[in-house]
Amino acid sequence: MKDIRRTMGELLSEEGLDDLTLLLKIKESWEDIAGKRFSSYTTPYRLDGDRLYVGVISHAVAQDIHYSEERIIEKLHGMGMRGISKIIIRNINLNRRVNKERT
Repeated sequence: MKDIRRTMGELLSEEGLDDLTLLLKIKESWEDIAGKRFSSYTTPYRLDGDRLYVGVISHAVAQDIHYSEERIIEKLHGMGMRGISKIIIRNINLNRRVNKERT
């Protein structure tokens, strides 16, 4: 499976899609980056320059992420993702994802 990920990453990089490659790495590591508590109720879904867009299930989770933004960015930087300096939080429908993980 790692060979496929590496091959996809190389292909995306060759095609100039480095942001997509970075987003895939963030998604794979999201539980380590955001923490188990947050990862169940959030998902990174877009990169735009130095901004990482994170979808959340509720306003309460959005506030928690907002207060943890600096810690999350530090973790991203520690993983070599220094280009990200801002997290944009959006309420999106994550109900299907959360329900799947609970079953």
